[in-house]
Amino acid sequence: MVHRSARIAARAITTEAESSNIAPADSLADELASIKASMSTLHDIFNAQMDNVKAYCDTAIQIAKNSILETVQAELQAAASNTNALITQRTDPIQQRLNSVEAAVEHSERMRRSTSMIVKGFTPASTFTHRQTTASVHQLLAQHATNQQFSITSVTVFGNPADGPKPIRVVFSSTEDKHAAYTASKGLRSKRIYLDDDLTPVQLQERQQLSHIHTQLRQRQLRPLWRGSVLLCTEEDGELKKYKPGEVVNIKHFLLITD
Repeated sequence: MVHRSARIAARAITTEAESSNIAPADSLADELASIKASMSTLHDIFNAQMDNVKAYCDTAIQIAKNSILETVQAELQAAASNTNALITQRTDPIQQRLNSVEAAVEHSERMRRSTSMIVKGFTPASTFTHRQTTASVHQLLAQHATNQQFSITSVTVFGNPADGPKPIRVVFSSTEDKHAAYTASKGLRSKRIYLDDDLTPVQLQERQQLSHIHTQLRQRQLRPLWRGSVLLCTEEDGELKKYKPGEVVNIKHFLLITD
């Protein structure tokens, strides 16, 4: 009985001692709340740091992309420049040769047409043979020319004379014969028949470029003259001017077959 009581007393003492080491419930709750608050702060700090890292990475990626793009762009520009230089190196001699050939062809064509003129406003009979048409054109020019010593080698009517006046190409034996026939121009104008040079397509374009100057000179009551694709006019001061596409040249002495 005594031993049992002693054991009970000892257990009671031990329980009391253990209970004296356990913290109160309120203290544990406060500690837990503090831990949670610390964890939340750490979580916020971690997220903020992660955002900074992400922003840094995005910036680094963009810089890398820009650097790569700039490098690629520079390489492409260099390649394009080299390609263009190579093409230019290959094509320039070809273009120069083409320009040379075109100039030679144009010069040859102008020389070929230097002995021919175009008659506008005259209609030979549609029943005429080529010989009769040539004779009628020669007679027309000879009647009004101050110099009748010229020879015609061929006449070509563009279109059907039955449809009205058509341009007529008249080819002379020489440029001197052509200039002699040109003296008929003044007398034929009253009949609304006009003589003009036989121009190449290039010369026609050059005339077109000067057409506004021709109109201005006529509005000033001057008498501009075409010689090929060159426009000649004696200004109010008596100065003879020679107009070419893109330039005006004053000339005091210029050989000209006048009307």
